[in-house]
Amino acid sequence: MADRIAELNPKAEIYKDIQDYQEYQRIKYVIPAVEIPSYLPSEKIPSGLPVNRNQLSLGCGSNCQRRPAAEDDKNSFQYKIEYIKGTSNTEADVLSRLPMFTPEQNPKEHDSEPVEMVLLMDALDSSPVTSDDIRESLPRDPALRQALDHTLQGWSEETPKEMELMPYWNYRYELGACEGLLFWGNRVIIPTNLIAKMLDELHNSHQGIVGLKSVARTLFWWPGLDKDIEETVRRCNCCQSHASMPPRTTPVNWPSTNQPWDRVHIDHLGPFEQNLYLIVVDACTKWIEAIPVPNTSTRETIKQLRCLFARFGIPRTLVSDNGTGFTSEEFRQFMTRNGIHHLRTAPFHPSSNGLAERAVQTIKTGLKKVQQGSISQHLAEILLGYRRTPIASIGKSPFEMMFGHNIRSRLDLILPNPGVSEPDINTEPEELIPQRQEVTSEPQSNQSRVPRLLHHLSSESPQEI
Repeated sequence: MADRIAELNPKAEIYKDIQDYQEYQRIKYVIPAVEIPSYLPSEKIPSGLPVNRNQLSLGCGSNCQRRPAAEDDKNSFQYKIEYIKGTSNTEADVLSRLPMFTPEQNPKEHDSEPVEMVLLMDALDSSPVTSDDIRESLPRDPALRQALDHTLQGWSEETPKEMELMPYWNYRYELGACEGLLFWGNRVIIPTNLIAKMLDELHNSHQGIVGLKSVARTLFWWPGLDKDIEETVRRCNCCQSHASMPPRTTPVNWPSTNQPWDRVHIDHLGPFEQNLYLIVVDACTKWIEAIPVPNTSTRETIKQLRCLFARFGIPRTLVSDNGTGFTSEEFRQFMTRNGIHHLRTAPFHPSSNGLAERAVQTIKTGLKKVQQGSISQHLAEILLGYRRTPIASIGKSPFEMMFGHNIRSRLDLILPNPGVSEPDINTEPEELIPQRQEVTSEPQSNQSRVPRLLHHLSSESPQEI
């Protein structure tokens, strides 16, 4: 304390010999006035501001013992209050910038949400890209605008000097224009300023590089589309963190089938986020059904399979592992009553039921990438994106192979008339009408779309599922 007081007034040599509180009481009157800065304007400082000198500490730490002062020593110190402007207050604390409620407001009414909403992500534009958006953005893309003009007026055989036109010039005989949009074959060409939004919409289901390319090749195109898709997937933390390891050996495939819902593979997924799912996949169309179930019991499995059989028909073969829900006597009787050949894989070899295991991995990987929203909502988005994605080895999507036409998604809004898939028959030339009648009059040779009738091997309950 002596050193601290000596710093305040170095001329007072008596401070060097101070050892106790009594000496401090004797020399405290010669301590100079202390300047106390204030954030209050000078006109708002109340007169006769009470200051307790016992709350001041002249260099002593937090463990310094406070001694009460005598009543006649209240005004021993002299204080000078100085006003500092806010612009000069470079070390303002957070409370001086904290918003406060007005007297008319009730703080309890604002407990559910903060006063200031920072980084409000819901306000971002998440609407899909439509054909009107492409038509509006096309004039702002110089290369695409010139390509549209050359397509309407005719391309020159000379190589263009602009490098941006080279991708369009290479496909000049395959380009076409319709309703103000430029097409390469049946694919809409996207302007530059909408590429990022289309990539986000395309990558919403996290299908992977092959799946995203398959979907894009059915709807739209721009120069460097494949590279942009690859870069988008590589920069996605969710896709990279959940990427599967390559197989150790080349798997042996099951015998191929040409009829939808002829052979199905089933398995259970979970528990995942305290939820269980029954996974059913068709061997022909790769159609996946992911059904939430409360448990993996035989009774619950039979209940869900009855609903699927009523929707798609009874398969001829059902493949499963050796789970207790599939090996019970009740499940065996259910297979026998409906004439289903039940095959079980080898124990401790889940890869034998590889189609079901791959379907489980597809759904589980998609559910792991849930960042916001409910699990059920994201499951519907995963199934919609998967059923819309063409199979790389077949070239058609599961929905198209199952129902004969492709499913409509938000990506189809980029087409001028997404609801019209072919022209009206009345507008076709007369010579084409008999040909269509002749084709439609022939009996269909492919009976794969006709579900099997519900039958029973015995005479007790012939209509039981």
